[in-house]
Amino acid sequence: MLQVQLQKGEFFTIGDNVKVYFTKSGINGAVTMGIDAPRDVKILRTKHAAEELRIAAEAGNVQAQKELKRLDTAKIERKAKIEERKILTAKRKEERLQTAVS
Repeated sequence: MLQVQLQKGEFFTIGDNVKVYFTKSGINGAVTMGIDAPRDVKILRTKHAAEELRIAAEAGNVQAQKELKRLDTAKIERKAKIEERKILTAKRKEERLQTAVS
């Protein structure tokens, strides 16, 4: 995977005819991008891409089934990490309370 750091107004290209512009950053790490691409280039957000994969997988597309399984596994792993962080945060909070009481 390629990771790119951009400043406001900068862009990167994909192939010869797709440009992705960084337009602004928001709260909680949200990023706004502009995409300049020909109309025949399909661009999907994650939630829409997953839905299209589900439709293709249900229609018997083996590649879509594999990709959907990979996405579901990644989703489960992310949820597990979030829960782990919540547990660690609760433990730290409890430790701080115990230290303050003693």
